[in-house]
Amino acid sequence: MKRSATIAAGIGSIAFGVLTFIALFVGGPMGGNYAAADSAAYISSGHIVLALVTALGGLLGAAGLVCLGAYLGRQAESEDSGSIWPRVIWGLILGAAICFAVSWGIFVSQPVGNNEAGTNLNIPPNITYAIGISGTEVLFESAATLLGFALILVAIANLPPLPAWLRWPTLVIGILGITSLAFFTFFPLLLWGIVMGVWLLVAVRQRA
Repeated sequence: MKRSATIAAGIGSIAFGVLTFIALFVGGPMGGNYAAADSAAYISSGHIVLALVTALGGLLGAAGLVCLGAYLGRQAESEDSGSIWPRVIWGLILGAAICFAVSWGIFVSQPVGNNEAGTNLNIPPNITYAIGISGTEVLFESAATLLGFALILVAIANLPPLPAWLRWPTLVIGILGITSLAFFTFFPLLLWGIVMGVWLLVAVRQRA
């Protein structure tokens, strides 16, 4: 595969890990214990700029995951063109990226909608929280689980071939990914994205 494709995949993988992490902790998507004051602050005019910037960062991270998924799928197919697994790997990662993008759309919809209305919609704080938490569930359940399944398949089928030091942690992190509703088991997925991206970029440099 062309050097540029590997570089794009490496940068995309790092972007997924870094930007998703920053967006989660800077933009403050709702989660955890309910507090009416937090819900009101989330849809206030003072939060809209941060919400938009955060969502953009999250969407760029999802785009980076698409780059990585396309690369892994193509590399896997070059190793075993007659197998169904390369297409499945690509499909799972693409599905995960779509779910990530949907979750950021849900997160930003309320601040934008409330401020575009031109008047206070008087949305009850508990409803704001319920809508926000639904975005969290899409991210930590649907997106993370699909990505977890993809990593498990990459590791078991070894498509594309990975060094042992990366292959077996990929399997473990994939298993953790499908338990991401526990919250803390989600973040190894982001760390994996950073490590995978660095490995791809280092490999390109070594080949050059």
